[in-house]
Amino acid sequence: MKIVDKANNRTIIGQDVFYNEKTGHSNARGNVKIDDRKAQRVITGDEVTYNAKSGYSAGRGNVKIVDKLKQRTITGRDLTYNSNTHEELAKATFTTLIIRVSTLSMAIIFIILIPQR
Repeated sequence: MKIVDKANNRTIIGQDVFYNEKTGHSNARGNVKIDDRKAQRVITGDEVTYNAKSGYSAGRGNVKIVDKLKQRTITGRDLTYNSNTHEELAKATFTTLIIRVSTLSMAIIFIILIPQR
């Protein structure tokens, strides 16, 4: 599905797309691309929520945010970015490895977090 907002110079592409022209809020799933030419921002990912007015964007699954105005590119599996405040949060996924070492007098448990790639 493709939605073109000519008034705000914005295009949203995805398998499932919701867009509110008045609030600037959009939510899309499935091979998403949001091209906000007015804000000079392109966001791609498997699932993306974007609000043009607040600058808030969040994505899940192979997310890439290119902010041409701020000259910044952010990529990650899951991330949140606000172009107005320049705050970003990338969420890492970890595999937990638990190792237990026992002797007659004590048991020691090691918990190791291994980042997934």
